[in-house]
Amino acid sequence: MIATLSALIVAASEPTGADPGWAQVSAWHALSKLTVEMSIGTLEGEAGPQVYWVRRTLSGPNRQTATITTDTRRCAGILPVLKALNTLPTPRIDTPLRETGDTGGVTNVTVIADGVGYSLHVPADYGRRAGDGLTITSNVDTPLADWVERLQTAVRACVPEKP
Repeated sequence: MIATLSALIVAASEPTGADPGWAQVSAWHALSKLTVEMSIGTLEGEAGPQVYWVRRTLSGPNRQTATITTDTRRCAGILPVLKALNTLPTPRIDTPLRETGDTGGVTNVTVIADGVGYSLHVPADYGRRAGDGLTITSNVDTPLADWVERLQTAVRACVPEKP
């Protein structure tokens, strides 16, 4: 009876499959064709400290998929990574019209054919003015790549990978 009640409480606090969350993260591995997609959201109606959830879907080259969901109650290691999202450095706008005199402009691009493509879509604003969402994409060796890999490591520590 107690086990059944505990299972019902946990199930009631799980995000539904239709809930897209407030952030979407992805990593696409060029050589292995492995795609990792993660959604991040907030569990509603929880007493005590706010509880955040992460849903991770791994998709392999043969269309096999595996989806897991965890949260900051069961996987405390993801909370510091989620908090770090607020201080994630964002790229600057880099066009040929920039007049800073530096040499790091669009003509100095490194292409990594066997790398990983990362993306992040989050809510954003302009200070006191409402904004729409913000999407950042990058390759390896960027703050976004480091943050996504830290999130994946934290989730893997709680829920092992399959396929």
